[in-house]
Amino acid sequence: MMSGERVIATGNGWLRVITPAVYRRLRAHRTPRQPSTADRRSIRPVTLGSAPDAALIARSWTASIDAEDPYFFDHAVDHLPGMAIYEAACAVATSSSRLQHPRVTSFDGRFHRFVELDRPLELTIESLQSLPSSDGRFVIAASSEGLLAMDATIGVSSYAGEELPAS
Repeated sequence: MMSGERVIATGNGWLRVITPAVYRRLRAHRTPRQPSTADRRSIRPVTLGSAPDAALIARSWTASIDAEDPYFFDHAVDHLPGMAIYEAACAVATSSSRLQHPRVTSFDGRFHRFVELDRPLELTIESLQSLPSSDGRFVIAASSEGLLAMDATIGVSSYAGEELPAS
């Protein structure tokens, strides 16, 4: 996985392959959402709503994903795409870092279950592994209806280049 010209994550993945007939049986209650017809990305395909705790530091968010974003919805899906969950978790980490120009430098995550398209995606910071004003790692959980969908440790640091890359 790249961020600009920098490798931020490498790794292995596992995929459970099932036959189309088994998948249809397991997911028969869901109608796939057809691909987006939009020809360009939204300015903010992922937005976060938060409620600050007593210390005025947000620890939990509800993510809204633009269902017309052609990056996330480039094919028919019957659940929220994993990349949308990934992007929401990275947005939580970078916005929580309080760095002037934050960028994701590492991601170590596990996806545990589907998030249905019509269900809320909630994200929480489970722990900070450094002070919020410096480079650090954030342990983030993404859940829906009280069930863990993804957990990840996300590294964030300040962009140290002379000019910021185009976003």
